[in-house]
Amino acid sequence: MDKTKICSNRRNTIKTDLSLLLECLKFQMKCPDLQKQALLTIHSICEKREDNVDLLREMGGVAFVYNLSKSSIVHPDVKETALFTLGTLAEANVYCKNSLCKNEIFADLADCLMNEDIPLKQKRLSVYLLLVLVANNKLGQTLAQNSGCLDVLLNLFRATFPISTEATFRAANATQTYQLWTSVSSALCGCVNNPQNEEGQRICVAAFPVIKIWLQQLTFPQTEIFQPICTFIAMTVANNSCVQESFSACGGLETLALTLGRLASAADTSLLSCQLSVIISKTLSACITDNSSLASGLAQYGVVLHLFSLLASPHLDPEDRLPILLSLGYCTEASEKHQSQLIWCGGLPIIITLLTEDSSEEVRRAATFILQTCKKAKLQHTDMKNVIKAPVPYSRCAACVLPFEEVTSHTFESLQSSCHQSCDRHKVLREATKHFRMHHCRLVFEKEHQDPAEAERYSAAEPQQTCKNWTGPSEGEGKVINKNTLPEHRWRKHNGVTLVPLQRRAKKTTFVSHNRTDIEMGGRSGHHNNLQKIGLDHSSTKRKRKDFSCEEVGYLLSGVKTYGFSWNLILWSYPFQPGRTNVDLAKKYRRLMKRKAQDASRADS
Repeated sequence: MDKTKICSNRRNTIKTDLSLLLECLKFQMKCPDLQKQALLTIHSICEKREDNVDLLREMGGVAFVYNLSKSSIVHPDVKETALFTLGTLAEANVYCKNSLCKNEIFADLADCLMNEDIPLKQKRLSVYLLLVLVANNKLGQTLAQNSGCLDVLLNLFRATFPISTEATFRAANATQTYQLWTSVSSALCGCVNNPQNEEGQRICVAAFPVIKIWLQQLTFPQTEIFQPICTFIAMTVANNSCVQESFSACGGLETLALTLGRLASAADTSLLSCQLSVIISKTLSACITDNSSLASGLAQYGVVLHLFSLLASPHLDPEDRLPILLSLGYCTEASEKHQSQLIWCGGLPIIITLLTEDSSEEVRRAATFILQTCKKAKLQHTDMKNVIKAPVPYSRCAACVLPFEEVTSHTFESLQSSCHQSCDRHKVLREATKHFRMHHCRLVFEKEHQDPAEAERYSAAEPQQTCKNWTGPSEGEGKVINKNTLPEHRWRKHNGVTLVPLQRRAKKTTFVSHNRTDIEMGGRSGHHNNLQKIGLDHSSTKRKRKDFSCEEVGYLLSGVKTYGFSWNLILWSYPFQPGRTNVDLAKKYRRLMKRKAQDASRADS
C-alpha cells in the first residue's frame, strides 16, 4: 500500500477519535469521570505529537478545552484535568501556544491565582499552564507582565515558601503547598529568562530581600528547597549587571558566599553538602559573570579556597567540575587576591592535572583559562594572612606533583631551582641539600690538601657558592692550583655521597676508571680510606624505620583512590608521620597489594 495513503488513513482515524472524544466532553457534563477520562485520552494522543495537536486545533478542540477549564458548572477535577491537557497541547505545538497567548487568558489565570477559594491543586495546574505559555516565548513574557501575572507569581512565591509558618500551618496541605511553590519558582524563571527579559528581571528584584532571609534561615539544608531558590536567583541576575548589583546591595551575594563556606567545609564527608555547594557555586557564577567589581569583592570571604576544596571532594560528580572551574575563572580573572589564594592553597597542581588528564574538552579549556589568569600573579609574604582570610591547611609547589617514576636528584633539583614558589617543606629540603654539599666539599679539600693555610682558605669560601659551581680562589688570592687539583675535579671524584638516581648507580665503575691515574700513582689507599670514611659518616645518619599506623594505611589507600600513583601529592595531602617520603608510600602500597594478592590466592585455593 502507498505510504501517502497509509498516512492519510492514519490521520483520518485520529481525527475520528478526537471528534468522538470532543462529543463525549460536550454531552457528558453530568458525568465528570467520563469527561476526565476523555481529557486524559486527548492528552495521550496529542502528547509530543505536533500534527495531532493541529488536528484538534482545526476542529476547535483547543478552545473548547480552555472554556471547559474556566466553566463554573463543571466539576473541579474536570477543570484541573483540562488545565493539565492545555499545558500538554501548548508544549507540543507552538501554534497552539500562540493561540492561547491572549490578554483575556492571562487575565483569567491571574484571577484564578489570586482567588483564595480555588483549590491548591487547581492553582498549581494554572501555574503550569502559565509556565508553558511564557517559556521560550517573548510574547508570553510580555503578556504575563501586562496582565499582572508576574506580580501574582511573586506574591505566591513569598506566601507559599515551604518552611514558613503560614505555608505549613495545616499539615494536610504541606505537600500541595510545596508543589505549588516549586511550580511558581519555575514560572518566574520562565518569565525572566530564555529568552532574557530585562524588564521581568527588574520586577523580580523585589523578591531578593526575602530570599536572603530564607538562605539565612535554612539551618538544615535540603536540595529540594535550595535548587528552586538558586535557580531563580541565577535566572534573574543572568547577564544583567544592574540586577547583579541589586542582589549584592541587599546582602544576597554575601549570604551566598557565607553559605558556600559553611557547606563546602563539609563537602569531603557529606554528599549532600557537596551537592548543595555545587548548586551555590553555579549561582555565584551567574551573580559575578562580566562583573569584575562584584567578583573581586568575594575575596574577603575566601570563595576561591572553598571552591578549590569542593573541586577536590571525593563526592564531586565529574560533570560538576566545569561550573566550579568557571566560577574559579571568573574570580581569578577579576582579582589578584583570588589568584594568590588559589596559588597558596595548592590549587595550581590540581588545575594542571585537570588540564592534562581530564577527558572533557570544556574542562580543559576552563583549566587553561584559570592558568592564564594566574600567570602574572605576584606573591609577597608580607602581604599574604590581608589576602587569605581563611586558614590554609597546606600549600603545594611544582615538585609536590612530580610523578614518582620521574623523581631523581637531578629532576628534583632542577625543578626546585626553577620554582619560585616552593612549599615550606621543599624549601627546607633545598637548604639542607645545599648545606650538605658545602660541608662535604670542604671535608674533601681539607683531606686532599696538606697545607693548613690552603685548607683554611678553601673552608672560608663564600657560603652562598654551591660546590658544583665552585672554581677555586680568584686571581691574586695566592697559590695557583693546577687543573688536577681543582675543586670541581675533586668533587666529581667523591660524587658517591650525593643523591644519585637509582638507575644511574652503575656509573660508579666508570667513575673509578676516570681516576685511574691517581690509583696507579699510589693514591689507592688514601682514596679508599676517604670513601670509606664518608660512607660511614653518611650511614650514621640513616633514619630509623617507623611502621605505618592504621591511620596512615587508610590515608595511603584513600590517596591512591583519589590521586592515583602521584605519591608526592598523596604525601602532602594527608597528615603522615614526620619523615615519611614518597618512596616509603610507594613501597608500602606495593607490599599491601602483594599481601592482598597472596591472601586472595590462598582463599581461592
